[in-house]
Amino acid sequence: MKSGIKTKMKSFDQAVRGGWHLDRRVPLALILAIILQTFTAVWWASAQAQLNDFQDTHLGRLDIQLEKAAAGQELSGVRLARIEERVGAVQETLQRIEKNLGRR
Repeated sequence: MKSGIKTKMKSFDQAVRGGWHLDRRVPLALILAIILQTFTAVWWASAQAQLNDFQDTHLGRLDIQLEKAAAGQELSGVRLARIEERVGAVQETLQRIEKNLGRR
């Protein structure tokens, strides 16, 4: 019994001194699964980074379009105000013409 404990202690001491090591009892499927998961995580992170870059670029384009639309809307507001003034002037002229025609 003492020899079994000594053997276990000796192998434990060797493992501690020698650093981490892989035991043959670890199945190959587990190793491959860990490698595949690591590869998948890296691939997913790369795809997310690419998607973020695309979205940032697209968002920048949308901001530019929004600024142009806002500028165009401002110009449209100014044009509408001018048209309303002209329509008011035309209505006043039309009323004067109708008064003149009513007097005749």
